[in-house]
Amino acid sequence: MSEFVHRNKLVKKEFLLAVSGGGDSVLLAHIFHELKLKFAIAHVNYSLRGKESDGDAVFSKNLAKKLNVNFYYKKVKTKKVKGESIQMIARNIRYAFFEEILNEEKLDYVVLAHHASDQVETVLMNLFRGCGIDGLTGMEEKTGIKLRPLLDISQTDIKSAIKEKKIKHRTDSSNAKSDYKRNFLRNEVLPLIEKKWPGLEKTFLKNIENFKSLNELLPARYTVDFTTEFKISHRLFNDPVYRQSFIQSAVAQKFSGTSIQKLLAKKSTESKVLNGAKGKLEFKGQHVYYVPDLAQKATPSIKLIGNTLIVKGMHADFIKNRVERISRKKIKGKIRLKKWEPGNKMIPLGMHGSKKISDILADYKLSASQKENVYVLCDEEKPLWLLGLRIDNRVKLTGSEDEEGILNLQIV
Repeated sequence: MSEFVHRNKLVKKEFLLAVSGGGDSVLLAHIFHELKLKFAIAHVNYSLRGKESDGDAVFSKNLAKKLNVNFYYKKVKTKKVKGESIQMIARNIRYAFFEEILNEEKLDYVVLAHHASDQVETVLMNLFRGCGIDGLTGMEEKTGIKLRPLLDISQTDIKSAIKEKKIKHRTDSSNAKSDYKRNFLRNEVLPLIEKKWPGLEKTFLKNIENFKSLNELLPARYTVDFTTEFKISHRLFNDPVYRQSFIQSAVAQKFSGTSIQKLLAKKSTESKVLNGAKGKLEFKGQHVYYVPDLAQKATPSIKLIGNTLIVKGMHADFIKNRVERISRKKIKGKIRLKKWEPGNKMIPLGMHGSKKISDILADYKLSASQKENVYVLCDEEKPLWLLGLRIDNRVKLTGSEDEEGILNLQIV
């Protein structure tokens, strides 16, 4: 762990540890404490297992007290939404919560306790769903604000460390059930494979590293899909085969091959846009962006179902958070959805002064094409949510709200 911290230059950083109460995350908290790193603990109670869920929350709070670190807690009544699994809904809720804490408390990273067994399961799940080479590379140990320092550690080693250090932890009874696909894979499938191929986990981890290396070079990257939005790095065009394949695909979409070649050679920092039969190509800085007309012309709609406001028809590749929660009593009048306009301002979560939305979009490094698909959820006085990016500080939750005082926001 010390090697991970120094390799990623994290010694002076401050962290938010996602602690469920299970052995993996509790061990991680103890290790961070032993290394004298600055961290806080966050726990989300999804109310899916009744008293057991509440027990996990109490345990996590007591752990934070024992380690003398700050504790952040959110309790929600997770509800099924058509077309999305409970696991995905819960994932969106916790990551939105973690980002909110990072912004408000000025912390640097969220630390997750995913380990080697989780990595193997993730790759197999991707494979069974159908994926490209990207899906076979698994999770990264460092992605944006997320850190996964245990990715190379087996669950067997983690259990041994917990036993050796006599660390108390909680056990999620639902993990023993094979109702969910991941649990079925973990409980039923992998043990059978391990009997025939001992050492499966180590072999898989080696293969994942091979896939990562291959992913940098694989000619399959030459395939360009003009039916969906994409963002391509200029460095890929250094490969003449990829460059020619891209131009041929673009010409088939009625883009000018000559113009593309000139723009690729120029690498201008100014935005240059080309129109094709069914979309736009934008050349800016070190990237090329594409937005199909379907995405540009689609107008999102909103619908209130109980305590949840559903946003449909949001076609964008820049969405950071699909789920948010805001205070109902701070909403004034009717809620509406509108496209952002130059000059619009809001007070982003964690700030006290207003900021131009154009500056916020610049912070997120959105291209001109992406900005065409940015919408703002508003009441009659102010912005509530810059869709998929940030909520307004004026409607944040204070912790005193009951479920009726909370409005759930979700992009589907």
